Amino acid sequence: MSDPLLSLSGLGHSFGSRAALAGVSFALNRGERVAILGPSGCGKTTLLRLIAGLIPVQEGHITLQGAAPKPGKGSAVIFQSPRLLPWRRVGENIAIVLADLPATARAARVADLLARMGLAERGEDWPDDLSGGQRQRLALARALAMKAPLLLLDEPFANLDPLAREQMQDVVLEQAAEEGSALIAVTHSVDEALILGDRILLMQAQPGRIGQEFTPGLPGQGSDRRKAAGFYPTLATISDALRAAATT
Repeated sequence: MSDPLLSLSGLGHSFGSRAALAGVSFALNRGERVAILGPSGCGKTTLLRLIAGLIPVQEGHITLQGAAPKPGKGSAVIFQSPRLLPWRRVGENIAIVLADLPATARAARVADLLARMGLAERGEDWPDDLSGGQRQRLALARALAMKAPLLLLDEPFANLDPLAREQMQDVVLEQAAEEGSALIAVTHSVDEALILGDRILLMQAQPGRIGQEFTPGLPGQGSDRRKAAGFYPTLATISDALRAAATT
């Protein structure tokens, strides 16, 4: 059996005297999708930033593709806020991560991603000309352009309207499947966790740790999972567990 893409062992992190995470351990295989649920303040975003190499590991170990994680190496992060480059045009915000491609291939990749995100006619516009939802879709396109082995989602759909949220969830899942990318999605929504994750890790707070793991085994892909007979009973079960985690 091949080594996991990502491995966490005994991970802990503190901010001053406050322990944000303690004893977090799990592994992620190539192409696997995991959703991380938990109450506010349980360290979900801190965990994602550690995996991305954006903050240093204080306690425990993380390996991504057999090495310590580094920003932009092996993973692509999609944040809740778009974090675009306002001085570059819409298409250039994607092209900047494709510098290694020949110009023709780069332009084709940018055009394809803009079309997938419903921004086909906006490539020459400035980010400030876009709506909030469109800017978030552009940020998604830029992250997907990297074709990283691991996608890290920090609630990037939270500010989208329900229809756009469902569409973007499906686009990200389709792209991840095409590229064979693994995915870790942080979310407050049990519904979204069931759509995005094949495994669901439920975190508890003070300090943040993994309290339970669920493997729903729902058929289908993306939003089609809502049609499965077990979707809503599973949603109710995990929602009850999430409420309990918020009180412990």
